[in-house]
Amino acid sequence: MIDPNEIRDTLERWGRRAEVRARAIRVQLAAWWGIPWVRLTAVALGIPFALVLVVIGYYYVSFARILDARLHGERSTVFPQAPRGETFRGDPGVPEDGTDPSVYNFGPRVGFAWDITGDGKTSLRGGGGAFYDQHRDGESGNGAVNAAPWNLRLSVVRPTGPFSDPYRGRNDFGLITDSTIGTQQALFPRPVLIETLDEHYKTPVTYNFNLTFEREVAQGIMARAAYVGSRNRNGRFNVQLNPAIATIPGATTGNTDARRQFAADGIGTVNLQVQDRKSNYNGLQLALTKRFSRGFQVSSNYTLSKVVGDFAGERQLTGGEIIPYFMYQDPALMWGPLDQDHRHRFTTSWVMDLPGQNLSGPTRFVLGGWQWSGVMQYQTGRPFTVTSGTDNSLDGIGNDRAKLTGADFNAIPTTACANCVWYFNPAAFATNDLGTFGNVGKGAYYGPSLHSWDMGLSKNFRFNAASYVQARVEFFNIFNQVNLDNPNTAVNNQATLGRITQTLAGGLGDPRILQFGLKFVF
Repeated sequence: MIDPNEIRDTLERWGRRAEVRARAIRVQLAAWWGIPWVRLTAVALGIPFALVLVVIGYYYVSFARILDARLHGERSTVFPQAPRGETFRGDPGVPEDGTDPSVYNFGPRVGFAWDITGDGKTSLRGGGGAFYDQHRDGESGNGAVNAAPWNLRLSVVRPTGPFSDPYRGRNDFGLITDSTIGTQQALFPRPVLIETLDEHYKTPVTYNFNLTFEREVAQGIMARAAYVGSRNRNGRFNVQLNPAIATIPGATTGNTDARRQFAADGIGTVNLQVQDRKSNYNGLQLALTKRFSRGFQVSSNYTLSKVVGDFAGERQLTGGEIIPYFMYQDPALMWGPLDQDHRHRFTTSWVMDLPGQNLSGPTRFVLGGWQWSGVMQYQTGRPFTVTSGTDNSLDGIGNDRAKLTGADFNAIPTTACANCVWYFNPAAFATNDLGTFGNVGKGAYYGPSLHSWDMGLSKNFRFNAASYVQARVEFFNIFNQVNLDNPNTAVNNQATLGRITQTLAGGLGDPRILQFGLKFVF
C-alpha cells in the first residue's frame, strides 16, 4: 500500500519549494504505481518502492525544479514589468538563441547496389542515413513575437464580459501605447501569456532506410518492390507548463485561470516548445513501369504503409497535448496513427500518342499529332480522433477526448442530413466524465477515401525544329467524383457531430474543372 506521506516526505527532502508541485508529483507517482505491470514487475524483481519512486519520479522532479527556478526566480532586467521568473535574451544566463545549441549531430549515410544476375536486368539496392533539420526554424519564434512585451495577446478562459466587450472591468489596456511596446516600460497584462523553449532543445532528425529489388521483366518494362522506412525523432510539440489544478475544491471551467499553478504570480498560459516527439513509418512500395515506346508509356504504383507517432498532427486531426506533463501519459491516448497515414494508395499515369501521327498536309495540321495523358489516384482516408470539445478534465489544456458509450459506430442515423453527409453514429460517443481525459484512442477512426481522374489532350503546332505552339485542354476530376473531407468530431457540438460538411481542401475536393492552355516554345 502506498503511503502518501512517504512520497511527500521524500519530495520535501529533495528540496521541493512549491506544495502544489509536490501534490502534482505525488498524484503522478501514485498513478504510475497503480499500473499493474509497473507494480508487479517491481515486486517480482524485489525492487523497493523507494527506488521505483526515484526512477519514475526523476524526470518529473527535475522538470518541476526547472519550473520553480524559472517561475520563482529573479525578475528580468530587460523587461522589469514581466512577471517574476520570466526572462529574455539579454538577461543573465539566457542563451542568445533562447535555447542551448545542439552540436552532437552525427549524420552518417551508407548505401549499396548489387547487380544480382550480372546482366544489368536485376538489381538489389539499399541504404540508410541520418538527416537533420534546422535546430530552430523561423516559425518556432512566431508565438513569442505575438506575446508581451512585443504584442498585446491574452489567453483568458472565461472573460468577464460578453464577446462584444470581452475585457469588461479592465483598465490596463489603456496604458499600452506604441511607444512602450518592446521597451523596458512594456506592460504585461494579467494573466500573462508566456511562450518559451525547452532548455534542452534537440535538433530534429529523421533516420531513413530502404531496400529495393528491381527487375526488367521485358524490354522497356521494369518491376520494382521496395521496403521504405523512417524514424523521426526530436519532433516539435507544445507542452502546457502552467495547467490548472483540477483537484482544487470548487474547480470549474469558469475559474481555470485562478487554479493555474502560478496564478498568484499573474501567470496564465505557459506554452513550452519541446522537441521530443517521434514517429515511425513503414511502407511496402510496388511499381510497374513501361518506358515510352511504340507511342505510349505507363507507370503504376501501389503503397501499403503505416505511420504512427505522438505528434500533434498537421491539421490536429489526431490531437495535441491532452494530459498535464506531470501526470502519466497514457500511450493509448498519446500514440497512434498520424494525419498522414493513408494505409493504401494506388496511382497510374500515362502518356499516349493518338492515331494520326503519320498524317501529312492539312489533315495532320488538324487531326494529327495529338497526345493523351492522365493521372488516376486512389487512397484510403486519413485518421481522425473524436474529441469531447469540453474541458471536463479541468486542466485548462482543452484537448479532452470523447468517451465511448458502447453504441455501434457504424449505425448511421436515418434522419435527413441537410447540406451534409452522415459518416458515423453520434450516439457512439459522449463527453468525458469530470476529472477524466476520455478514452477514445489517437487516430482511432479513418475518414472517406479519395478517387480522382485527371486527363489532358495536347498538340504541338511546329514552325521549325526549335519553335512551336502547344495547345492543351485539361480535365481535372473528369468524372466529377465527390471527395469528402473528414467528419466533424467534437461531441459538444451535436449539430455537426458525425456529419461531413465539406469536401477535401487543397483542390482535392474540387468539382470537375476544364482548363484550356496555349504555350509558345522558342
